[in-house]
Amino acid sequence: MFVYQFIICPILFSFMYQLCHVETLNIHYFCSRSQCDNCKKAIRFLDLIPILNFIILKGKSRCCQCKLKYTYLVGELLSLIPSCLLLIYKMDIHPTTFLLIYLFLLVLAIYDFETYTIPLHIVIIFIICITIICNGYFMNFIIATTFTHCIYFIFKGAIGYGDILLFSILAYLLPTELYISMVLLTFTTGGIITLFLICFIRKPILKVPLIPFILIGFILANIL
Repeated sequence: MFVYQFIICPILFSFMYQLCHVETLNIHYFCSRSQCDNCKKAIRFLDLIPILNFIILKGKSRCCQCKLKYTYLVGELLSLIPSCLLLIYKMDIHPTTFLLIYLFLLVLAIYDFETYTIPLHIVIIFIICITIICNGYFMNFIIATTFTHCIYFIFKGAIGYGDILLFSILAYLLPTELYISMVLLTFTTGGIITLFLICFIRKPILKVPLIPFILIGFILANIL
């Protein structure tokens, strides 16, 4: 199982991260071959191997020699972490649920870091996956959704609505104590790192991508 997860997680990340950048999503996309982000030529099967492909091709596409985004390599490497964590730690949630949440948060965290936005179609796919795969905590979802939306409307502009959606979805997936720990750790780590950056660069930070800290909070809440 560990070897299977170790192989499949980078593949799933690469696919979902590329999917984030698709503007028009339809059935044809899922039936077509992967294309180069730059020249749109079909990518050879061997060039789709995560991590190794990036290293062998020295960070460039084979078809047009265009530089590949380093976020692919970073994300594919980070996608190996949940398999190691499941091997070392005993989680309070099902391993499948942990992998599902981790991969979607990782994809959204990197995209949020780049653009300060969340692709809505990825959130919809996330909701579809958890509906099919996971058992949820409906009452947690109702309470958290009500509370987070109140926060959103009272402190408008302090937090993005995409972040509110994610907190609501995670409330459905996580037990109460684990969810509260994740939220507290999210804002604690986010606050500490933001203060450190402000002191380091000596300039005000107008925007902070929150999803990377949600991912960190989720990991810490599960292993501490």
